[in-house]
Amino acid sequence: MSFYLAQDNEFKLISDHEKCYEKLFGNDDNEMDENENNDPNDLLAFEEKNPKNSIFVYAIDYDLGGNIFADISFYVCKVPNEDKTYLLFSIRRDDNLGGYIRESCAAITGVSSHEDAEGPLLRRFAEDRLPDAGGGEWEKKLKGMLHSRLEVKEGIH
Repeated sequence: MSFYLAQDNEFKLISDHEKCYEKLFGNDDNEMDENENNDPNDLLAFEEKNPKNSIFVYAIDYDLGGNIFADISFYVCKVPNEDKTYLLFSIRRDDNLGGYIRESCAAITGVSSHEDAEGPLLRRFAEDRLPDAGGGEWEKKLKGMLHSRLEVKEGIH
C-alpha cells in the first residue's frame, strides 16, 4: 500500500517491520515482569530502554473486564542506517500478564520526520486490528484512534 504526501514524496509502509525492530532492539529483553529486580509497574524504567530518538505519539487505556486493565503507549523512532525509515512500536501493560511488553507495530520508509511517519503508522496499526477487534471496548479505542488523532490531513491522498 502506498500513500503520497502533499510534497509529492512517496512513502511506503513496510510489511516486514520486525526487521526494523530487530535493528533497533536486537535481542534485548522486551518484557519487564515481576520476576525482575525492576518494578513491573514502572513504565519509566522500561522507557529508558527506548532508542534515544524515540518520541511518544499516542496512548490507549481500556478495560479487559473483570477488573483487568490494559494500557498501550506508542512511540516512533528513526531506524538506524536506513534512509527515511521509521518504526512504530508500543509498550503495553496488561494486568493479566503482570508487566510490560515492547512490540513492533509498523514501519514506513520515504518520510523525512517522526511527525510525517506518525499518522500513517498509527493508521496502519488501527486498520490492521479492526477486523479482529470483536466489537467491544478495544474496537471503540481503535476507531477512536482513527477518528480523533488521525484525521486525513489536507494534501494526503
